[in-house]
Amino acid sequence: MEFAQAPLIASRQESEQAPLKKTLASSTTFLAISELDVSTIDGANERPQEKQYRFSGSQRLILVSGALLAILTTILVGIFFLVAPTRHNVLSEEEIIRQAAALAEDCQRLKARSDWRRLEQAAQQWGELQPKRLEPWLMAADAARRQGDVKSVAHYLSLTPDDCPIEVLTILGQLQLEELNEPLAAVDTFKRTLTRYPHDLETHMRLLQFYSMTCQRELVIEQARQCIASGRAPPAVFAFLFAARWLVYSNGYDINNQWMRSGENDELFEAAATVHLFVHPELKKMAQAARSDLQIPTDYFEYRLREALNRYPKNRELLAVQLRQLAQRGDVSGVATILAEASNECGNDPRFWYFHGWYHSAKGNWDQARQAYQRALDIDPYDWLTWNELATLARQTEGLEAAQPLLEIALLGRDVTNAVRMAENMDSIPKEEFENLAKYLVLCGDAALAEQLRVSLRRHQPSNVTGRNVQGAES
Repeated sequence: MEFAQAPLIASRQESEQAPLKKTLASSTTFLAISELDVSTIDGANERPQEKQYRFSGSQRLILVSGALLAILTTILVGIFFLVAPTRHNVLSEEEIIRQAAALAEDCQRLKARSDWRRLEQAAQQWGELQPKRLEPWLMAADAARRQGDVKSVAHYLSLTPDDCPIEVLTILGQLQLEELNEPLAAVDTFKRTLTRYPHDLETHMRLLQFYSMTCQRELVIEQARQCIASGRAPPAVFAFLFAARWLVYSNGYDINNQWMRSGENDELFEAAATVHLFVHPELKKMAQAARSDLQIPTDYFEYRLREALNRYPKNRELLAVQLRQLAQRGDVSGVATILAEASNECGNDPRFWYFHGWYHSAKGNWDQARQAYQRALDIDPYDWLTWNELATLARQTEGLEAAQPLLEIALLGRDVTNAVRMAENMDSIPKEEFENLAKYLVLCGDAALAEQLRVSLRRHQPSNVTGRNVQGAES
């Protein structure tokens, strides 16, 4: 069996043995619907003061099951919207205003009597008459909350006008993501939030967390660059951009399995769960509980990877992990087979160009290997392992002196990568590591991004803790 030339410094396998102990934390302070009662909001339809970047633990809304009521409410709302246009066409504007005023009075009276069922009905009727008003939908949501019907709460909040206060959208997104387990609906709400409030950093971070948790690498990059372009991005956003193509979470397997039960996108969540399984803290126990021939954690992981690939043979994330596993075993022919089969789907993914370079290095095709590695860096200039492989090639073909500058880039990139991997979350990365990241970006040829990061460091205050190692901490 043929093996690639030994790299100058630590291999990808060694680097990935130090998993990032991160969690997809709820970063929004949850507000009770009743706190958004229109009687307490001045200028409810005006844009509120922009929120500051924050990541406090959210309070969970505790509600009893309201599934049957939610289904009935949804059906009634659907029937109404089928017939409403005909009724509204024959009502004058004056009549709509008169009926809406009467319903508003009814709502106040029913609220004072705590008649939540009838209040929900009256508020819904009011909202159907004046769908662009905020008040009726908040009243209907509050009434549904009082009855423990979380699905209806989310439904009414989703009907609020586009200029509603950002807190309304924050609550809606959190309900969808956590209580209702509707992750893709939550993503739509986060996008809606940014359409109205494009500089809300908390929503940017929620999308970055979701995209990275579900291994949607290109969307992580797009979202991070969008936030950085606003000029308001905190340093953590730069860390997401830097780590976009390799970031994994120790609790990613569990969370994606939970989201998979939503039935919204099985391939997205199953593939991501499989990718994160490799760093699951209980992988060894899971292997021991599996078949007798899968007692070794890596064997169990590869078994689960093959199962997922059988269902989704063209999934890019699964193929990238498979290439990594084959390369770690030195399976040159296996890598070549996957690269040939995936050439159409993965031509713009730098990870596949990296493995093209690995293959040609293993075969001794130095020029082709160098071209492949350079192509990978053209797409993703921040991957230290690719710089390391170029240094290895330079040493073999031109001597140590030619390899030294490339090796220095790789070493700094390796150190920054390990710092990110070992951090509990992106906000806990020490300030000096962000400064090292800025230096690394310059060496990678991205001085403009490095300057944006330095500006962000002056504006924000990341952690000053040094040498923090949370490996082994609970997720």
